[in-house]
Amino acid sequence: MNRSSRDRALPCSGGSDRWDRGTAGEIITTEFFWLQELPPPLGSGEFAVWMGNGWTTRPCRVWTGTSWVQKPIRFWSGAAWLLA
Repeated sequence: MNRSSRDRALPCSGGSDRWDRGTAGEIITTEFFWLQELPPPLGSGEFAVWMGNGWTTRPCRVWTGTSWVQKPIRFWSGAAWLLA
């Protein structure tokens, strides 16, 4: 028996149907779309970490096999590598 014969009303068929209503929808929307304060702009090669009451920047550390080395975070913009 296929799904259409068992359940004709699908639970999610559009942008704002049934899944995002009520308390559960509030939690899902907040967690999925991350509706918190946005992290501060960086540009220093560090990354932002949410500490529960605000954003703080932290350096990226990489294990080289013998020690931790601090490295800048970079990302590819499509044309060049930029600091995060």
